[in-house]
Amino acid sequence: MNGSVRDYDEEALRQLLATDPRVLEQELDVALLDDRVVVSGVVPTEERRRAVHDVLVEAVGDLPIEDRTEVARFPPPDGAERIA
Repeated sequence: MNGSVRDYDEEALRQLLATDPRVLEQELDVALLDDRVVVSGVVPTEERRRAVHDVLVEAVGDLPIEDRTEVARFPPPDGAERIA
């Protein structure tokens, strides 16, 4: 199957990532550029990042996917947490 980016809709792909139970990420950006799908944003885990890629492959498997998502990095706490 040889599709083109014209065969897909950015908003539909964003909605797919927001509603697929493997991903459930509403803040991801999807752009259809030239001959590829570009996804960017921040996800909480490497597993979620892989799920984003997997869902897009299932949706547009015939197009290259440029995955610019990043896994969130949280600095370690500085000091003991106090509960009042």
